[in-house]
Amino acid sequence: MPESIEPTTTTEPTAPEDTSTPATEAGQETTERPAQREARYRLAARAAEAERDALRERLGTYQRAEVAALAGEHLIDGADVLVGTDLAAFLGEDGQVDPAKVKAAAEAAAVGHPHWGRRDRLRRQPGIRPVNFGDPQREDGPGNASWSSALKR
Repeated sequence: MPESIEPTTTTEPTAPEDTSTPATEAGQETTERPAQREARYRLAARAAEAERDALRERLGTYQRAEVAALAGEHLIDGADVLVGTDLAAFLGEDGQVDPAKVKAAAEAAAVGHPHWGRRDRLRRQPGIRPVNFGDPQREDGPGNASWSSALKR
């Protein structure tokens, strides 16, 4: 005799019950005390401040290097333009290094301290003539070059 097969009923799957609370959904433990949470936030804030300060210092280093490079076109040592001057004096309104401000400061430093200026940028002063020490290409020629003639000039 054939066995009887009972019909199976199909039921729709039910959604699992949601027993979580908003605190556990956000990844926080429900057993965390407010003081612990605040301490964690303070530590995160301090870490963010330390990172900000490190990045600010790194940016300042790059900006000082750029100022020195731009001033190096006018001074022997471009970093001399930063002596006694705050870096902010060379920054534009957008916070970037302003080449015009750097050039003006470098030229002023070269005038105020002539020994800081680049030798190829120095202009001869009128009335001062370079001394010839035997250069045959010079107009006064090698025959006129002597220590006594050089000292008399």
